[in-house]
Amino acid sequence: MVRIPGDDFQGTVRYRIKDAGGFQLMELLVVLGLIVSILGVTYELFIRQADAFRQQDRKVNRQQVLRASLEMISRDLRLAAYPDGEGAKRLIAGLGIPPAYLPQYPLGVILKEPVTIVSGGIHPDVISILTVLPNENNPTVLASEVLAGGNSLTLSLSASEVSDQYRVGDVLYLGKPPQYAQVRAISGRSLTVDADPKVPGWQGLLQAQTSGTEVGEVSLVSYAVFTDRNDPAGNFHEAGRPVLKRKINGGGFEPVAEDITHLKIKSGPNGSYGLEIGALLEPGKETAAEREGQRLLLTSQVRRRN
Repeated sequence: MVRIPGDDFQGTVRYRIKDAGGFQLMELLVVLGLIVSILGVTYELFIRQADAFRQQDRKVNRQQVLRASLEMISRDLRLAAYPDGEGAKRLIAGLGIPPAYLPQYPLGVILKEPVTIVSGGIHPDVISILTVLPNENNPTVLASEVLAGGNSLTLSLSASEVSDQYRVGDVLYLGKPPQYAQVRAISGRSLTVDADPKVPGWQGLLQAQTSGTEVGEVSLVSYAVFTDRNDPAGNFHEAGRPVLKRKINGGGFEPVAEDITHLKIKSGPNGSYGLEIGALLEPGKETAAEREGQRLLLTSQVRRRN
């Protein structure tokens, strides 16, 4: 009993303190179980959301890679047979393309048209494009006139620019409609050419060319996809990592984009082409990913200018 004094207040306040009861073990276990369940669901949702974000990022990255690859192939296709389609066919039938320019693997290419497509069947196609790869030095122009029968070309480039741009064995076009010749020697700003390598000796040009005539290097650009299926020995790709590669002239195949598994090209009317390219969403899972439909495809239509 506690007595609270006061002038006008008399009485007592009684406190009865009741013993507080604790949680039972079963109650604690139930609460802990609920907390664990909630945390488990939350964690699973978080993981799924993180996987969804990663999948979306991977898809966006793959789309960017595919678009860049399509644009590269499309750019070469647009300039196929430059500067003249009929002239390119004459080049193929006449002067010819050096054998080292032609891919032999994963499929052998026999160049019959400025754009030659070799079907891979269930495997990716191989495409070879006779084109001109433009840069600040290609094409250029003649610095001086070349008479009929002449085979020395002086270019409007410096000696270092000529050395950087040209190699012995390169194929050139001169003028429009073009004459074609093959480089036999390089000296300073001048190229010595052979207008008909099939004939012994270095043959001169059939037609005279005036100063300012356009001169350019003709290139054969080839694209191929290497996978575990068409390159089982792994000579051109790392096992489990398919890759799109590009070959220019006599050089080897150089990587363009990894995880590309699909390349199909169809020729259409009036110099048009349909391109279809595909990539894996899950790197290193080529067979399983394709079986489960985890492949991203992009298509494009391209029209040749010549």
